Amino acid sequence: MNQVTHVVTRSRPVVSEVLSQSPADSAGVRAGDTILAIDGFDTVQRTDSARIRRTDLPTLLTVRRGSDTLNLLLIARVETRRCVPGR
Repeated sequence: MNQVTHVVTRSRPVVSEVLSQSPADSAGVRAGDTILAIDGFDTVQRTDSARIRRTDLPTLLTVRRGSDTLNLLLIARVETRRCVPGR
C-alpha cells in the first residue's frame, strides 16, 4: 500500500503527494512535509521512509512543516474480505 511518495532534499525525505483518504491523509501529512523521524528513528536517507509502507502497526512520523515540528500518528487501515466457499 503506497500512501506517501517523496523526493529527497538535503538527504531527508520530503512528501510530494498524499493520497486522499489514505492513512497519511487521515493523520494530517501534507505535501511538502519533511520527514525527520519514523517511530523515533532519525531519517537520513530516502530508503528510511520505506518503513512507513512495511507495517500494519501504528507509525509515529515526526515531520517539519515550515518552522514547526509535528508528531503525526499513521494508523493503517485493515482491509477484510469475506471468503464465501464455492465462489
